[in-house]
Amino acid sequence: MIGKSHLSHLGVLCLLSSLLNGDENVEYFSACSGGEYATVKRLVAEQPELVHSTTNDGEHCLHLIAISGNADIAKLLLSQGADANVRSKWENGLRMHPLSWSTYYGRYDLITLLLESGADVNADFDIGRTESGTAEAATALDVIEQILVTLDDEGDEKERFLRTRNALVKAVQCSETIFGGQSLLHIAGWFIKFSQALQP
Repeated sequence: MIGKSHLSHLGVLCLLSSLLNGDENVEYFSACSGGEYATVKRLVAEQPELVHSTTNDGEHCLHLIAISGNADIAKLLLSQGADANVRSKWENGLRMHPLSWSTYYGRYDLITLLLESGADVNADFDIGRTESGTAEAATALDVIEQILVTLDDEGDEKERFLRTRNALVKAVQCSETIFGGQSLLHIAGWFIKFSQALQP
């Protein structure tokens, strides 16, 4: 199983890889991971295509902002059409999506924004390998349950992860309520995107 500290190292490795691989958008991805809203906003205004760009290893800014937890960057990118379900394509990236990164960091505000923007709460990702070498998959809710078991019973960190768990449980319950073949959560995500598109 990959732990919270492993994810932190994954974010650092992603940035180092971008630097070493000559990623042309290093300033943008560094600002994403560092939570530098003003820099991200300026760069997106100058180059709107950055909203959909990924590092050479396939990590999107929505992945990287889990490091800093800057919800304003998430709002900006999602309002510009960023995909809340974008997957990493790096070989060691574990098929992770922004919801999974934010779960490992206990980023309740980011998780709420991602879910409101259509992130699939039931999307799995790899958390490691079994003894036979096959990928072991889990959802964000599976992972948060494992994290909570390892935390002390008191403190801000436990509270943050409990809030994160509650948001995920609520989203799972909503996704299980089927309406016309689509989950209510999926329909809500489409409605939000549609209403954003109508705004001038």
